[in-house]
Amino acid sequence: MPSVVDILIRSTSLSGIRHKRATLADDRVDLLLHPPLPAIGALDFKAGVALVEAGYRHAVEELARSGLAKRFIT
Repeated sequence: MPSVVDILIRSTSLSGIRHKRATLADDRVDLLLHPPLPAIGALDFKAGVALVEAGYRHAVEELARSGLAKRFIT
């Protein structure tokens, strides 16, 4: 049985998913990133550095692959 904290976290993430879908339906998204993140609990605050590093590496790779960086770097 999930704890109250698990239920609250899931409720918050569902709201984010709904917002993301609405944004994508708007056709204003140039690049949507889905970084491969390690399995880390939502309350594992000590793992923050690992999450940031994984997200950063993924963003750099995908931005370079997409060619969008040329629009912002002169």
